[in-house]
Amino acid sequence: MEQTLPPGSGGEAGALAHAPDARELVFDREFLFISIASDPVVAIPWFFRARSQVGGVLRERSAWIQRGGTWEALVQESELGPTSRTPWRILPGENLRLIIGEDDDVEALFLRDGAVELETRLVDFLAEWMRQVGDPVRLFAGRSLSPSGPIEGYVLDLPRSWEAPGEASGDWIFLLSGTDLQLFLEEVPSPSESRIPTRYRGWSRSRLGDGEWSSLTVLWENMRPFERARRNIPSRWGISSPGGEISGELVSVNSYLSAGEGEGPILPVSGLFGVTGTLRIQGNMVSVAGVVRHVQR
Repeated sequence: MEQTLPPGSGGEAGALAHAPDARELVFDREFLFISIASDPVVAIPWFFRARSQVGGVLRERSAWIQRGGTWEALVQESELGPTSRTPWRILPGENLRLIIGEDDDVEALFLRDGAVELETRLVDFLAEWMRQVGDPVRLFAGRSLSPSGPIEGYVLDLPRSWEAPGEASGDWIFLLSGTDLQLFLEEVPSPSESRIPTRYRGWSRSRLGDGEWSSLTVLWENMRPFERARRNIPSRWGISSPGGEISGELVSVNSYLSAGEGEGPILPVSGLFGVTGTLRIQGNMVSVAGVVRHVQR
């Protein structure tokens, strides 16, 4: 099932689909709670963005939930604050709050917005995946708390930064196969004008041993129109590595899409896809489910 918002609306990720102004430093911190203990998958993305620009720092906070096979936008907050020497540090908002522990580590995220109450806790550290440039990606055992009860799962903590209008962050994919495998794939950064969205790197944590891949190919095998942005978006992804350690495909089972603001008829796109698929990884066939974060600027 697909949910969409009209161009320029702020309910999904209007802020996150916004084309950054020239000479901005952009700092993203994206958390994803996901559990496949229930059917269908429960996923809760918590996204923070800070744009360091002339006159201050524009801070944006957004949260969604995927449950019952559909996506729901929970909150979006945005405010312009004073210039900061540490714009990358995430700050709480009116409805989206944080618990910060030692060394500025995030321990929990809270949403209190009227009747909506939601909490994601980062319970136990599991893995840290180092990039060549930038902060590491970290994986935690996690727990989501709501009036309907607790759900056990995993939390991905993904920091990214880039300078507009130059190099920009791209898509990422996080997949689970029960408790046996957690797999994270990230598009290799490239200049916006020469983006090659097929180039990825990846890391895995599994009972058979951890893996790391510096070169992966992710192809958009099937496309469909997203009329509000006047673009085509992927609905099926093919994944492969040069040595054949990973191969398989993912299919979109639901999505949440937003058309951002921009000049001309073609608009930026921000999307979240729930996906399922089958992969051959390190000689084993596994069924996977997860989330694809998709952007077109």
